[in-house]
Amino acid sequence: GALDIKFVKIDDNGMSWTQICEDLQSRLSMHDVISITGSCNESNKRVMYAFFIESSRTTERLIKSVQSTAGSWNVAADALICLLKEKGVRPQQVVWIDAHNDGNDSNAMFSAFYTASLPAS
Repeated sequence: GALDIKFVKIDDNGMSWTQICEDLQSRLSMHDVISITGSCNESNKRVMYAFFIESSRTTERLIKSVQSTAGSWNVAADALICLLKEKGVRPQQVVWIDAHNDGNDSNAMFSAFYTASLPAS
């Protein structure tokens, strides 16, 4: 069949990265997510895009997220892994991990999206 990728964009509008991730969680529950990425746009405001394929799923796939922030990328990455472990997330349940920040001189941030609806192997 034809490639039918769609996306949803969430702009800053005064929202924190955590709020943006929570907004995405609810919008993506009935779709097959391909990729999620966040950055600062040309106005230095937060923006996040999620690319997905429409699904014929009849039940929601509850997507959750965790975020970590630190002064260095490695420390933020380690913190994210710890958060996922604390939540009991298994490897096949991680949907996507994104790295972003609020500008050149700001902290490193990671967001991980996961779902317990996928089998834990």
